[in-house]
Amino acid sequence: MQGRGTIIGLTVIIAVISFFELRFTFLADKIESEARVYAEAKTNKTYDEASPADRLLIEQAEAKYLDSVAEIEVGFMGDTYNQIKEKELNLGLDLQGGLSVTLEVPIKRILNSLSNSKKDPDFKRAIELADKKQESSDLDYIALFEEAWNEVAPGKNLAGLFANKNNIAKINATSTNELVISHLADEVETVIANTEHILRTRIDGLGLKSPNITRAAGSERITVELAGAKNPDEIKRWLQSSAKLEFWETYFGNQLLGSIAAGDQELFAKEEAKKEIEGTDNEVATVETEGDDPLAAVEGDELLGDLESDTTSLDNDLETAEPKTLIFQYMAPIQQGGTALIGRAKVVDTARINVWLKSKEVKNKLPKDCRLLWSSTILNEAGDNVVGLYGIKYKSTGPRLDGNSVVDAQQSYDEYGKPDVSMGMNDYGRKVWKKMTAQAVREGNKAIAIVLDNQIVSAPTVNVEIKDGRSSITGGFTTKVAKDFANILQSGKLPAKPEIIEESVVGPTLGAESVSTSLKALIAGLLLVLVFMVIYYHKAGSVADMALFLNLFFIIGILAGYGATLTLPGMAGLVLTIGMSVDANVIIFERIREEIRRGLDFKAAISSGFKNSYSAIIDANITTLLTGIVLAYFGAGPVKGFATVLIIGIITSFFTAVLVTRVILQRSIDKNKEVKFETNFSKGILANANWNFIGMRKKAYIISSIVILLGVGSMFTKGFELGVEFNGGREYGIEFAQSVSTDQLKDALDDDFSGSDVIVKSFGADNKVKVTTNFLHGENNNEADSTVKSKLAASLMAFGGDDNGFTFLSERKAGPSIADDFQRSSRTSTIFGIIVVFLYIFARFSKLQFGLGAIIAIFHDVLIVLAMFSIFKGLLPFDLEISQAFVAALLTVIGYSINDTVVIFDRIREYFNRGTKQKASEIINSAVNNTLSRTVMTTTTTFIVVAILLVFGSSEIQGFAFALLIGIISGTYSSIFIATPMIIDLDFSGNLEEDLKKDAEKKQVEMAESAAIKA
Repeated sequence: MQGRGTIIGLTVIIAVISFFELRFTFLADKIESEARVYAEAKTNKTYDEASPADRLLIEQAEAKYLDSVAEIEVGFMGDTYNQIKEKELNLGLDLQGGLSVTLEVPIKRILNSLSNSKKDPDFKRAIELADKKQESSDLDYIALFEEAWNEVAPGKNLAGLFANKNNIAKINATSTNELVISHLADEVETVIANTEHILRTRIDGLGLKSPNITRAAGSERITVELAGAKNPDEIKRWLQSSAKLEFWETYFGNQLLGSIAAGDQELFAKEEAKKEIEGTDNEVATVETEGDDPLAAVEGDELLGDLESDTTSLDNDLETAEPKTLIFQYMAPIQQGGTALIGRAKVVDTARINVWLKSKEVKNKLPKDCRLLWSSTILNEAGDNVVGLYGIKYKSTGPRLDGNSVVDAQQSYDEYGKPDVSMGMNDYGRKVWKKMTAQAVREGNKAIAIVLDNQIVSAPTVNVEIKDGRSSITGGFTTKVAKDFANILQSGKLPAKPEIIEESVVGPTLGAESVSTSLKALIAGLLLVLVFMVIYYHKAGSVADMALFLNLFFIIGILAGYGATLTLPGMAGLVLTIGMSVDANVIIFERIREEIRRGLDFKAAISSGFKNSYSAIIDANITTLLTGIVLAYFGAGPVKGFATVLIIGIITSFFTAVLVTRVILQRSIDKNKEVKFETNFSKGILANANWNFIGMRKKAYIISSIVILLGVGSMFTKGFELGVEFNGGREYGIEFAQSVSTDQLKDALDDDFSGSDVIVKSFGADNKVKVTTNFLHGENNNEADSTVKSKLAASLMAFGGDDNGFTFLSERKAGPSIADDFQRSSRTSTIFGIIVVFLYIFARFSKLQFGLGAIIAIFHDVLIVLAMFSIFKGLLPFDLEISQAFVAALLTVIGYSINDTVVIFDRIREYFNRGTKQKASEIINSAVNNTLSRTVMTTTTTFIVVAILLVFGSSEIQGFAFALLIGIISGTYSSIFIATPMIIDLDFSGNLEEDLKKDAEKKQVEMAESAAIKA
């Protein structure tokens, strides 16, 4: 065999590189395990059994340990922990927890800010029309605005709306609409580019490993994937924070407490009177609000800082609260003087408190310049998210000092060794800050509130006048939080606050479970395939097993070296690769067995078997590779991860299964050792198959038609279970302490979320549920996110009671626009994948019948999978959700189906090229029968691993595995009974047989001429 040394050399090089790259992963795991042991010993707590507050302490201790070894050489080649961490195998957020968000820069808001007259009726109508057009168009917003303007105000000049002294160098009052639109597009692109730059700067400062920030060219959407993020809600706030920093004088809390209490008593009396008249218990609906007091929204589950004033348990405070009250049933008042803090409340209760605080009864009692703001969230001893209420002295002209005066910010430590944020100011800031602090001291050591985006970060009491403009922000920060806060201040303001239109949050517990279950499926599937190959192919099977082991090692090593991310669908792709990677060996081994049965000796049979298998193997791998490329191009997140593994697996499996296997077998030939390719079990299986598949095609057409028609009927009646990314809304994965009834939970949530759709379904164990709701669907701001989650948490607490606590395992959100985009991109990727495969088949086999037969088989398989998902909807113990993972499975089914079909087509072409005098139907039957053993073997091995994935895989990928399983069965069936017979049934001219024989004769002449030239 020529090139044997090169193949051996490449194998050794790739193996060494793979080992070198994977060692970083093993070292990082070792160090992090040591950090967990240290943290649990330090806190005397076990992480799995700890409360949320204790888990936070353990995580902080872990972070401290890892910080201590960050720059210490810990690897055997002198690598530090930070260097090792940068080079380890990346795990996706679905495997280790984390956050993925798609942010959209609101171009409509940018146009409003650039416009000279937001109230112009034509401008308002054009914006509204552009919004409507965006729902069903892929064009960018500026192009849609231009279309809308031309429809709403044809011939009207845009320059009057946008030309001003700030852009006079670019446009003026006489500029054409085309020039104005071009200017607007430039301005929008500048804002989006600046937003992306600031987001990258902020994310770099978070210290997370391998953050992934992408923006499609010309798009206003920026996708951020942060696997391993510990506090996703906090990070979401940082990402969306416009970094509007303000410094306000405050009231003492006890100055405002009496006013709020007086207004609260009036509200309570009014409510009681209302109940007597109407007999209602609705405590919020009767409250009348006045004015436009923008009481700050509270973000749930954020850990930004502590409240320095009072550490008393909130629950203890509430026990002593006046019972005849509304507000103080849910907010604990702070009675002590000398602090700006008014009271504290649980985050889940702030929505109802806000309604009461904005009522005219309360507002009329407060000073006219008082504005109430909530603080950042803390986690109290009971594990509740708690916020504090403050009152600032608000002026419509704005604060005396804001973030524009801050020139630098960095994390530091105070005199007690606690983390804080040190900041310096410019000359103007120093002067104003000196006056503000001096006044606070004169008024009795008042506090100055430091406000970031309408939330109190800290309200420290001022004890001394600060003259140099250098000061510290304190707030009970952790080191990490202080660093993040300083990073936000240092990176600067966002030019436009982006909205989160799609997000996925996975907790570390759910990620760990996914890793565990997927590894079980991987190992179980691998072992079964290895054993089966030896049972069927004897010693040759062990050779294939060696190649398979090498293939898996190469795939994981390449993923680590390439810096790719292994996701849950990626692990599914790895499991699928186990089954599909043996296909090349099966094709070769089956061909060698054929040659041996024809009477060739061992050496000649191996040579002929490899030679005659290359065409089928190459065609089969290229069609699957094309499918993977389409997935990688159109897919996002998990789908892209699946495609990456699939593409790498196809390339490495060809190298190991074809080239490495050939080297091993050639070594046996050189040593005159015979390798057996069959056992007593497999000897003769399907060797003499002689079924008339062409004759059975009409029955097969009828069976397929019946199944598809039943499926179509189900699609119109039962429909599909659309995932949140296709249907829009919010989805929460929840784990209860005990088992729950999904029906009872749905009834409870239907009452609480009246007027909204709520779907409750179990996943995995009987104490885990997924709740999907379209409540506040279409509102993508943090306030809506917090409201929905707080409302759900309150409902779950009421449902579960004290004996059945719950934990949020995951969160997903998709706004209406992103859901529409997912649907369009899924259709596009599927259609484009089919077109690419058709073009390749047509080019490779030169006959339209082959290409059309393959396409009809593909449509058949797609319809069968869709039919099964609709028919079995709600009947199986796992989700049959139409999601991005389903699209990945569907495209994989297309690739698998074509893979199988191409092998049969290749044999048909080979038989015609031999110049046989048989009829076309006889030749096709012979080709199907002679490849039947390969078809059955490939189907069996792939079926084994996918079935194991379905049984042992996590609930997150069981629907994915079900789609693959149906696709494998349907793809095998369609290759034999649909695609192949169609070659004859699509021969409308009746010349196919004659054309193929002419092609064969031409091929033989070319081969003879080539041989003569060589001679």
